[in-house]
Amino acid sequence: MSCLGELFRRKRLEKGISQNQLAKKLGWKSGQLVSTYERDECYPPMGSLKKIAKIVGASVEEIMSAHSLDMQRKIHEELR
Repeated sequence: MSCLGELFRRKRLEKGISQNQLAKKLGWKSGQLVSTYERDECYPPMGSLKKIAKIVGASVEEIMSAHSLDMQRKIHEELR
């Protein structure tokens, strides 16, 4: 199981798409924001999340599972 950023990165690479190519498909100027999302530094807004998922071929189930894992990790870190 992977975090959301790891999921998007894995799916993007499986499709053979660079960060810059994904950014261009999303109408963004560079792949810097894609990199930020893949490193789990922040989450994309819902509209972008849907677009990214569609482009890289991530299912709703995969996204929900990854998001759930992200939340579990954050809670665990805060409880330490």
